[in-house]
Amino acid sequence: MRPIRLAFLPLLTLAGPIAAQQPVGAYTPAPRYDTFHLGAQLTGSAGHGRDILFSWGRVRTLGTHGEWMPRLELAAGITTGTDLIDGLVAGPSVGTGYAFPGQYFSLGDGARAEPYLLAAMSTYGIGRFGNSMQPGDEGWGLSPALSAGFGVRVFSDEWDVDLATLEVLVEKRAGFGADGAQIYIRFGRAAAVGGRRATEPTPLPSPVTHLPPPPPQVTPDG
Repeated sequence: MRPIRLAFLPLLTLAGPIAAQQPVGAYTPAPRYDTFHLGAQLTGSAGHGRDILFSWGRVRTLGTHGEWMPRLELAAGITTGTDLIDGLVAGPSVGTGYAFPGQYFSLGDGARAEPYLLAAMSTYGIGRFGNSMQPGDEGWGLSPALSAGFGVRVFSDEWDVDLATLEVLVEKRAGFGADGAQIYIRFGRAAAVGGRRATEPTPLPSPVTHLPPPPPQVTPDG
């Protein structure tokens, strides 16, 4: 039976490294996130109203430190003016961000913020019906838009992959309800989906220790 036990020893030694998880670096984002944002329009004429938007979507992180952040979102909200609700707005958005992990700044207690740039394209369905609308602005229509800006993603500590985000965007709409470029601010939360992103290679298995051969058996004839 002893030769059989020795034959299984290399397999048992390799089993540990194979089953172990890949190590990850500190402040490493997860591969995928579900995102939730609350955005508010800061500028704009009273005759066009100002938007308050809720959005949710999905973000991927790509690159060695998750610096690339392609995103897909769906936004919906209201336009406010002299009335509480002067209109409705909703539509999809696709864009990407690029973070600068090396330019982070510390927030204390292990938290840190990493700045990023972002750009997006959107198409909104807009309805305007409030009493504060300018003549000719009432009705329903589509408005394509381009936006760009900057933001920060905040890690609460080095191993917590859920992120808080703050973004400032400049958006220019065309089509129905077109107006000049307007400034928006967005507060968000990104909840990790699945596992962590590995940034270090899987360690090689430890070499198998070869046991010394058994001592020769002494026989009565020897």
